[in-house]
Amino acid sequence: MVSSKARNRIRHDIRQTERARARSLGRDILGRELRKAKLSLQKLEDGGELAELAKAEVRGSVDDLYCAVSYGKLSSAALVKSLRGEAEAEEEQEVSRTTRLRSLFRRQKSRSLSPGIRVSGLPDVLVRFGGCCNPVPGDDVTGFVTRGRGVTVHAQDCPRALDLDPQRRIEVSWDEQSVPRRARIRVSSRDQPGILAQITNSISNSGINIGGASITTGQGEHAVHHFELWVDGLETLSRVMKEIEKV
Repeated sequence: MVSSKARNRIRHDIRQTERARARSLGRDILGRELRKAKLSLQKLEDGGELAELAKAEVRGSVDDLYCAVSYGKLSSAALVKSLRGEAEAEEEQEVSRTTRLRSLFRRQKSRSLSPGIRVSGLPDVLVRFGGCCNPVPGDDVTGFVTRGRGVTVHAQDCPRALDLDPQRRIEVSWDEQSVPRRARIRVSSRDQPGILAQITNSISNSGINIGGASITTGQGEHAVHHFELWVDGLETLSRVMKEIEKV
């Protein structure tokens, strides 16, 4: 059995390795953009300009700045403009931020494909949900940038999210018109004739669509039912679970 101390050490090592890769990639991206502007990344590092920029942009170190570039949170072109003193107007900065997010994560083609999640306020950014926690509307959620695959959404208390690099975190929230999400529930009951029908009827009577169901029986009179339900939020899920408890 792995001790809690060992697990924490493994998580730390994974985050450090991931961060090292992100730092290296971000430095390369910014370095290429600086060369286009005939500026030297090494000289800016040595002169302290990048340290000052990091404090202003990410309130952190130069390594934090590189990671933010790698994950698409900051535009290397915009950073070069800042270093050259070409400040953008507030409205232009917002347009630039929106353009970066949409180009990095690819716009979805239609509203029907929307997952009901906003990323930094934008409704049409490509997202996927963590299969480890599978959050539903109403859950507190957090997002993590996955370069080339958009944003992965986890429940805030998901253990998997604790293992991910905090530099990859990005603000996400549920859309006011969230689409139904799949929720998996496990129901323990006595193993008796008609029990599955009783449970499924209680779900159907709540107006919930059942995406899948299975039952396994153990020794004695014990049965375990697994259901996949399509719900529009925590309130609906709570209501149907109360109905199941009545059976």
